[in-house]
Amino acid sequence: MNFTKIKKAMSLIEGWFALRVKRFFSPNIVFSNVRTLGAPVLLLEKGGRLELGGKVLLNSFNDDYHLSMYSPVKLVVRSGAVISIGEETRFHASCINARQKVVLGKRCLVAANCQIMDSNAHEIFLPPGVKRIDSVDEPRAVFIGDDVWLGTGVVVLPGANIPCGAVVPAYSKISASTKFVEKQGVLFPML
Repeated sequence: MNFTKIKKAMSLIEGWFALRVKRFFSPNIVFSNVRTLGAPVLLLEKGGRLELGGKVLLNSFNDDYHLSMYSPVKLVVRSGAVISIGEETRFHASCINARQKVVLGKRCLVAANCQIMDSNAHEIFLPPGVKRIDSVDEPRAVFIGDDVWLGTGVVVLPGANIPCGAVVPAYSKISASTKFVEKQGVLFPML
């Protein structure tokens, strides 16, 4: 058995253990039959909810992935927010930060180093006398349909709605105003 296989086996155990310990302490994490490679970073504030469908893969194991992963899977669920990841979705070393709601459909492919957020965290336009560091913007839910493929480094911004079957090229930015066009039977964003 080579060293990479040993590391991968340890990574499976580490991820399995981390997810179950987190669920033990938080009744708001709902999952069954989820596979983890490496320990995901799960930040769940009181009142937040994380829903992982059956056969979801959370992959933080860099050694045999075809691209470099810059960090482990990171799922941040703020108070009162929901992250829902549909069954059979593969999520590779990417981040979701939800202050309201982020939904990924079934059978999605999320390549490494993607960022999905329903909030900018701070206000862009400030009233007089308000400091940006003290401001909090209004979140806007993000919906990603079934069978969507997000290429590496994709950034999904607040209010985005990606239709079922869409393919989003690497390093694209998807916002609430992004439109999609069909080319040879596949939906692509108009960038």
